[in-house]
Amino acid sequence: MIKKQIILITLVSSIFSQIDYTTQIQPIFNNYCTSCHSNGGAYFGGLDLSSYSETIEGGDNGNTVLPNDFVNSVLYQRIILDEDNYLFMPQDGSSLPQSDIELIEQWINEGALETPSLSSSELNFIPNNFMLYQNYPNPFNPLTVLCYDLPKNSSVRINIYDILGNIVCNLVNKNEESGYKSVQWNATNNQGEAVPAGLYFYSIKAGEFSLTKTMILLK
Repeated sequence: MIKKQIILITLVSSIFSQIDYTTQIQPIFNNYCTSCHSNGGAYFGGLDLSSYSETIEGGDNGNTVLPNDFVNSVLYQRIILDEDNYLFMPQDGSSLPQSDIELIEQWINEGALETPSLSSSELNFIPNNFMLYQNYPNPFNPLTVLCYDLPKNSSVRINIYDILGNIVCNLVNKNEESGYKSVQWNATNNQGEAVPAGLYFYSIKAGEFSLTKTMILLK
């Protein structure tokens, strides 16, 4: 169904929006913090922000960065304080840009990882089985989406039939690569004419796989 497509898109989006410490967080620390927080933390509070390992090791209080808990991470607490607070970071400087604060918040909330947890090569974009899902929406007027899974490259045919078994529309007839697929039907026949309301059948044939389902067009 369409929900499966949405879940996949959401997963991919979340993976590629994860924060990378080296390219996104360390430059913030280099610009605003390492003039005081470097050299093993010898200059200020035992906190060294010059590398990922030193940052995660933390300072004297031990709660500098709490993965998945930005609210209780001292680093986050200090950078959102008012500038006149003696605990404010960076000391003797101005507040970090809001965009940088939000990056640090997201990084901590994602687990304070050095690199994103999954790369594109680790994602499985190939379904395990052939499948044809219920169209969405159903009933519909006049647009609906048909989703289907191809575990391998296949010659795919998807046809729409009326209640008498007559072909209304040859929706798909081509070779397709494996993956999660979808196609839209706009309730027209092969001549581009609008079809009447009623019950319709849609079927897929991909290799040895075939399946037929029903859908309802309202007017």
